[in-house]
Amino acid sequence: MQNDKATATLFVELEDSDAAKVSEAVTAQVNKAYSLLKDFPELQVKTAGHQAYPVWDKNRITRWRVRHELLLEAVDFKVLSKAIGTAQPYAQLGGIQFSVSGKLRNATESQLIQEASIAFQKRADLVRQSFGAKGYRIKEIAVQSGEPSRIVPMFRAQMASAVAEAPPPTLEGGSNEISLTISGSVELTMP
Repeated sequence: MQNDKATATLFVELEDSDAAKVSEAVTAQVNKAYSLLKDFPELQVKTAGHQAYPVWDKNRITRWRVRHELLLEAVDFKVLSKAIGTAQPYAQLGGIQFSVSGKLRNATESQLIQEASIAFQKRADLVRQSFGAKGYRIKEIAVQSGEPSRIVPMFRAQMASAVAEAPPPTLEGGSNEISLTISGSVELTMP
């Protein structure tokens, strides 16, 4: 199953000896990046976190580090790539992860349920025939879907080292496997 959703993490991280000053600088850069991202209505943009913490040297605070992260979600990888390139003068790319969207997962699982139920019924009928029973009745059935799609990370180290003026990355989502299991018990009707 082709991954059809990408989530990119953009961040601004700065340090300064003045906590208020560095916090204002991070907020200003995040606001600039966010205003540029508004030009991409296909994206879902949300704040992923804001951290401010001291940097210690020999038991005393020497400076403050502030980090703010934005998450960008999209199903159009070209739009996401362009948005990343547009925002990179103000925010760095921390990583990109690919997954199967909920909509595609649900549609695929619905199809798999139909296929698996047919296969279950065929096996139940084979068991009925093997025992010479005239029929069977399904007593219990359980449907289990696989784990939520694992997220495929994209070369974080390579992305983090990219300079602000770098062209937007080419994105390829890769694939994931979606599985479904139907199990149950049947009661045979003997002649």
